[in-house]
Amino acid sequence: MRTQQNPYMTGEFFTMICKQIEFPKIVETSVPDAKSRLITRADGVFYSRIDQNWAGDSIRLDVWLEYPAPKNRAVRLGTFLTRDRGPHAMRDMARLMADFMYTAGRFIKTHPEDFQWEGYRVSGIAEDGTSSGTVYCDRVCTAMPQVVKLLKTNPYVQFFDYKEQEACYFRMGTNGMLSEYGTLEACQKAAQDAIRENEAKNPAESPEEECRPEAEETAKEEKGDSMNEIFVGNLCLEVTRRCNMGCAHCLRGNAEDLDMSRETIDQVLEQVDMIGQVTFTGGEPSLNMDAIRYFFAQARRYGKLPRSFFVATNGKANQEELAIELLKQYPDMEEQEFCGVALSIDEWHDPQDYDRSILKGLSFYSDCKEKPDGYSLIPEGRAAKLVIDPEKMIRPTSAHIVLSGNSDPDAGALEVEMLYVAADGKITGNCDMSYARIEKEAEYTISGFRAAVDKLVSELG
Repeated sequence: MRTQQNPYMTGEFFTMICKQIEFPKIVETSVPDAKSRLITRADGVFYSRIDQNWAGDSIRLDVWLEYPAPKNRAVRLGTFLTRDRGPHAMRDMARLMADFMYTAGRFIKTHPEDFQWEGYRVSGIAEDGTSSGTVYCDRVCTAMPQVVKLLKTNPYVQFFDYKEQEACYFRMGTNGMLSEYGTLEACQKAAQDAIRENEAKNPAESPEEECRPEAEETAKEEKGDSMNEIFVGNLCLEVTRRCNMGCAHCLRGNAEDLDMSRETIDQVLEQVDMIGQVTFTGGEPSLNMDAIRYFFAQARRYGKLPRSFFVATNGKANQEELAIELLKQYPDMEEQEFCGVALSIDEWHDPQDYDRSILKGLSFYSDCKEKPDGYSLIPEGRAAKLVIDPEKMIRPTSAHIVLSGNSDPDAGALEVEMLYVAADGKITGNCDMSYARIEKEAEYTISGFRAAVDKLVSELG
C-alpha cells in the first residue's frame, strides 16, 4: 500500500537514508545532490564511486541511482566527504558505501509502491486470486504482450497502472478475443457465465471443444464444386467508411456511415484458404476496432491467421486500442518483418500530435506514410477536384481480380495478388478506388469470390 502522497525527491531520500546509518568518524560532510529530482520508479540500481582527492586531504563518495531502460540514465543522490585520505579512511568509506546501498535497497524493496509512480505491473492471477509471474513494464506497448503471454498459463491477468493507481483485469474468451474488466470478481463472473452459456448451447461438449476450428469444416463445405486452394497475397478489408477527417486529397470520396459486418468477415474466411498479409483500411480503420478484433479472433478459429498485417491510420482515434490489438497478434505472425502500422503525415494531415503518438513506440511502426511534401495522387473521390501536377498523378487502374503467375491451376493451387473487400461486401482486385467506382465496377460480392476465381481459371484454360 502506498504511504507517500507524492514521489520521493532524490535529496529527500538521500537525507532519510543517511539518518538510518551510522557514519564513520572520518566523514566530514554528507551533501544531497543540488539537482534534486523525483524518484518515480522502483527498479533503479544503486552504484557508487570513490575518488581520492589528491589535491586535498579527503576522499569523495558519490551515490547514484541508475535506470537501464528504456534509456540508460542515472541520477545522483548525494556525496560524502572525509577529513583525510589515509588507508583507514578508504576502508571506512567502503563500509559506509555498503551500508548506504544496503539500507536504501532494503527500504525500496519493502516499500515498492512508494517509489513506483510510472509504468505498469502485469501479474498472472489464479482462480483463488493469488498472483504470480509479475513483470514490470515502462510502456503499454511492452506490457500488453506480457498480458497475452501470462494468459497462456493463467485464467486471468491483472494490469496495474502506477500513474493512475488503477487496476484492470483481462481474460481470454473462448472466441480468442481479449476481454477487459474493472474488477477480478467481474472477470471471474464473466468467465463462469461464458462456461454456462457454452454448456447450454453444447451440452455434450466442454468449453475447450468449442475452440476447435470446426468452422474450417464449414468453410470446406462452402467451397461447393470448387476444390481449388486459394491463397490471397494481400487481403484488404475496408472495415468502415466512416472517417473523422475530411481530407481534400482523399481518393475514396465523402465518408459514409457504413461498417463491415461480422457476417462479411465470416464470408471472407469461408472463401479464402490462406492469407499473406491483411491490410485494414477505410475510411479510418481505427473507428471500427470491433471488426479488426473479430477478424483476428475468427481467423484463429478457422486456422487462417495471416502471415502479417498492415494498418494506415490518421492517428486521431482509438490509438491505444489499436496498439493493444496489434501487439496481441504480432507474436503469432509468421512474417513479422512485413508487419506495419503507419501514420499519415503530409500536407493534408496536421502533424502536431504525431510525435507523441503511442503507435510510434511500436517495434513494427512504419514511416512509409510520412510524406511532408504530399502524395502522388489518384484523381478520384475528393482528389478529382484538385489541380494535380501531372508528375504526381497516378492513373486509375482496373478493378478486376487478377491471378498471380505463381498459380498452378492443374494442381488446384491458385494465388490472387490482391483482394479488396468493401464494407458492404463487394470485391475488387484494386485497393486504390473511390467508393463510387467500387459500386459501379465491382462484379461480385465476397460470397461469389470462389466463383469469380473459377471463372478466371476457365478463361485461362
